[in-house]
Amino acid sequence: MNRSVTECVCRLVRTLGAGLLAALMGSGALSPWATAAESSTPPELIEGYLKLGFSRLASFPFTPPPFAGEGRRADLAAIEDQIPPAVKAWSGRKAAVTGYMLPLKSKRGLVTELVLTQYTVAKGNTNDPTINEWIIVKVPAGLPAQTLLPITFFGVLKVGAVFERGYLVAIYEFTAERVSPQYLLE
Repeated sequence: MNRSVTECVCRLVRTLGAGLLAALMGSGALSPWATAAESSTPPELIEGYLKLGFSRLASFPFTPPPFAGEGRRADLAAIEDQIPPAVKAWSGRKAAVTGYMLPLKSKRGLVTELVLTQYTVAKGNTNDPTINEWIIVKVPAGLPAQTLLPITFFGVLKVGAVFERGYLVAIYEFTAERVSPQYLLE
């Protein structure tokens, strides 16, 4: 069966468990996301990478355009106009983003493409994410699947429309250079 990335992401994220996430996040010590106060200030740098949390990436409303048809793209201006200039300025920059992996593609047992989201896969979560609450991540070297613990990806962020067969599937795309914790690469 052939499904779009959007369908897979929405289905997986709907199954997330708020209770497990709350237990994991506890007092906030494990929280990988910026607070509301942090989202109004410029991102800090970690080893030359912008530290971007999902509260920054999803800090603006976004309404996906209607499906334009197989092989056709929606109005790019309508998409780009919804992304704030400060967010567009992150495109092409080195960034560090932390979240939970939802594997999409693998090669020789290693995940090479995934969706990074602020939620872990666990039963019972009914949050429907908006398109600015996930990132399509490409990992050329591949890495083992790890869906229960947050992972920080270091690499280059692309901000802009990402289409698959006429569907807008993301506004963030990321090419990972390395990940943390390092044990995933060993």
